[in-house]
Amino acid sequence: MKKWIGIPAGLALLLCIVTACSGRTQGLETAQPAQPAGDQALPRIAELDAVRNTAEIQQVELGTQFYFATSGNVVNQNSSVLFTSTATESAWALYSVDKADMEFFNLFVDFGTAAGQKLMIGVANYSTGRWMFSTPFSSSSANVSVNTQSETNWISPQGKLYFVLVGQGNQTMIVNGIRLLADVPPPPSFPVSGTVLDENSNPMEGVSITLTPGGGSLMTDANGNFGFLAIPAGNWTLTPSFDGWEFNPVSTDIQVVDAELTGVDFTGSEIPIITHAVSGKVQDASLAPIEGVLLTLNPGGMTTSSDALGAFSFPAVEVGAYTLIPSKTDYLFAPSSRNVNVSTADLINQNFTGSLDLSYSVSGTVLDVFDAPLGGVTLTLTPGGQQAISDSLGEFSIADVSPGSYTLTPARSGWSFAPANRAVTVVASNVSGQDFSGTENPVVSFSVDLLPIIQGDMGSEYACIECHSGSFPEEGLDMTNYDDVVDRSSTIKNRINRTQGSSGFMPKNGTKWLPAYLQMFQDWIDGGYAP
Repeated sequence: MKKWIGIPAGLALLLCIVTACSGRTQGLETAQPAQPAGDQALPRIAELDAVRNTAEIQQVELGTQFYFATSGNVVNQNSSVLFTSTATESAWALYSVDKADMEFFNLFVDFGTAAGQKLMIGVANYSTGRWMFSTPFSSSSANVSVNTQSETNWISPQGKLYFVLVGQGNQTMIVNGIRLLADVPPPPSFPVSGTVLDENSNPMEGVSITLTPGGGSLMTDANGNFGFLAIPAGNWTLTPSFDGWEFNPVSTDIQVVDAELTGVDFTGSEIPIITHAVSGKVQDASLAPIEGVLLTLNPGGMTTSSDALGAFSFPAVEVGAYTLIPSKTDYLFAPSSRNVNVSTADLINQNFTGSLDLSYSVSGTVLDVFDAPLGGVTLTLTPGGQQAISDSLGEFSIADVSPGSYTLTPARSGWSFAPANRAVTVVASNVSGQDFSGTENPVVSFSVDLLPIIQGDMGSEYACIECHSGSFPEEGLDMTNYDDVVDRSSTIKNRINRTQGSSGFMPKNGTKWLPAYLQMFQDWIDGGYAP
């Protein structure tokens, strides 16, 4: 598998010359860069393994600042390395990489330079005993071939690749990263296996065995056996798990080295289920027992009922948090529920007080004369004034009605009902079937229905025009004028309904309108004042 090996700019591992490059791979030659004088000259190839006698770098990824020799004018900067060269003296840093069982292909250097600065990469050649240098690079990134699969001359007797980075040109250069393209074989892996038995040495099937790090897992088979086929060399932890069971050991740390690992065994034991009793009583306010109350524990839905003494008990409830709820037809309970926490002991006195629910409903249906549902009808119970409105199906229901005698009356503007009301007696149950039939009242018109009464056409004793007509009607009210009657309809309604002969009664000198005429005036108002 081909893999990039990152070499941080401070891991000085081999002489590698850093210069900006077009990205093309370059070959190496024996041309030498300008050398620093005296003891700052590059080490001889044959001496490299001897020089590298401390701080051996073993990791695959190498930092740019972990060089092991420099020309003296190379400085670390954060995670990069600064090379400062002169016209006569190059700046260089020497790096090495252990080959181990890898194969190298290409060496890449990411760098930046000032104008005139160049990077050269040199690789130690053990066939010739000389440094092989690339042509100068002036732009990033530099790339040279170090193919150890086809050429063995790049690797030292101690199995290392040495390279040097050289900066030239009387300027500065910054190396930001060094990478090797290498073929890294996978680490060796070996089988790991074991068995899980219970306390009686019976195999346990379906136990999950988890491998960490990594989180891989598998299940034991019918014989309690498990086996990971290929675990890479290293340190690992195996952990068994099965609902309701615990294991000895809880987990096992293993070290895979160079051979199959067997006998990683576990013993499982079932965790005992701990239960406790939950009990109490259900009584009324006078402490009399209430029998037949259903008690429900949630979650789980466990149920029991109170006996003739009002007592109840759940004998075996697992440890946990529950809600205990009582219920019985026609009863209310206080509290309506209890929070029950089962932990270390039986729970007693989980008591409730029950009382008869003395509220019921009155319901029925309202239809028109064609048996079609009639919605929007207001149904009123008196005394009390509780109301309901019939829905689109003509149905209604008045809730929370206490026992007693009532009158149920329907009402909707422009409609009359049969019966006009119903006597309703509530005893100890809901009352249904309180039905009504509605008939739409004919539209009352001012000109057709009311004006003849006002003018005396239905009898002069009912006429109002004696005082309320003409050019100067009394109180400025002309009852032959539609607009005047609409504007003063509330006042007229009040006065025609007064006792005959009383103050303000209308008609002042006449006879009180018949009930049918009074209802007609009301229907005219309710119907929207038809002209």
